[in-house]
Amino acid sequence: MQKILVGYECLQCFIHQIDRILNLLDLEEDKKKTLFLKSISYFSTIEDFNFPPPEIARQLYRFLYSLLKDDDPFKTIKQQSNLVAEEILSELSKSEFQLKDFVKFSVGGNVIDFGVKGSSNKNIQFEYLLDTVKYLELTVDNFNIFQDLLDKSSSLLYILDNSGEVIFDKKLLYEIKELYPRLNIFIAARNSNIINDISLSDAFALGMGSLGEVVSTGYDGPGVMLNQASTQFINIYNSVDIIISKGQGNFETLWGEDSFDKNIFFALKVKCPHISSAIGYPLNSNLFLYGKKLNH
Repeated sequence: MQKILVGYECLQCFIHQIDRILNLLDLEEDKKKTLFLKSISYFSTIEDFNFPPPEIARQLYRFLYSLLKDDDPFKTIKQQSNLVAEEILSELSKSEFQLKDFVKFSVGGNVIDFGVKGSSNKNIQFEYLLDTVKYLELTVDNFNIFQDLLDKSSSLLYILDNSGEVIFDKKLLYEIKELYPRLNIFIAARNSNIINDISLSDAFALGMGSLGEVVSTGYDGPGVMLNQASTQFINIYNSVDIIISKGQGNFETLWGEDSFDKNIFFALKVKCPHISSAIGYPLNSNLFLYGKKLNH
């Protein structure tokens, strides 16, 4: 089965991403217009699109960051996302849940990526996000396979994705560590700041080091391109018993032949038609998908 490469829909999406990101930043109108035009001009010079979408996004965002002269322009947005997620988790913690619930919360937390902008009414926004996370249903639920593997495994790699949802990832990892104290846990973050993804420094600042060994993927894009990853990450990726890959960016870069011989679980929301078409699950599907089930 082939990897997911940039499609026509992706080209349109990149343009929309530039617009959305510039609108999220507190910029004067003239500067926003200049940055938009320069980014579009740069985008038109990219000749090779024979890559998964996160690799093209990496090139585009690195160019935009160089124009902004800021290596973490979304720092405030990331912090806001985490605060919203912590409030939601505080509400959820008033009830009792099982490990599977925390897996669902981790997938559901991905909506906070969009929720920070959301409604101008903070109470409505919070209630919507809380309900989305609390009552999320998995379209594909391979939790039983995951739990069976946990019972006989000695190591796990958790590949982080965005801010906001990372708060639920942290809680899930805590519950796994409590239930399986002998499990050797590795937690992988981006090599450097990219959009609202969790970087290595973010992971340490969030206290992830108390749950496992925090490592960099060695890749500075919103995913994990294995041919550009660090030797340390590759060694861990190839040796652990279980892998959890969070989010669509990680899915786009890891999905394919390289993952089908591993016990990898993709935890994500299907956010675009291109991915939906490639894997055969409807748009907005919530997946906790065992990778080997894709090899058909």
